[in-house]
Amino acid sequence: GQGQEEYKDSMRIVHYLEYLNLECGGPVRATLDLCKALAEQGHRVVYFTRDDVDAPPEWRGTLADDVSDGNGRGRGKPVVIRLPGDPKAGGMLKGEQKTLAKEIVKEPMQCIYTAFGN
Repeated sequence: GQGQEEYKDSMRIVHYLEYLNLECGGPVRATLDLCKALAEQGHRVVYFTRDDVDAPPEWRGTLADDVSDGNGRGRGKPVVIRLPGDPKAGGMLKGEQKTLAKEIVKEPMQCIYTAFGN
């Protein structure tokens, strides 16, 4: 039925921005809005960041919060995972950050989106 088709089309989506700080401008706002809209449609959405100052409190979590409803659909809101390290350090993920990112992306995904803020 209708429900089965919806489950088949859900994705697991991972975003990364160094900052989740609205003072950094449009890319952060756009990514927040996109994460919310995708999660509300039943997709499992994870937002990695090193600065979660403007993360909605109900989005903050851990790998354990990136769960499905048993049918592959998300919990209706994104999960923000703060990576260790100084966001001002810039650059790609290193050490513990890379280990944590690999842990969450170890299962197959249909989509991964990465954006870099300044």
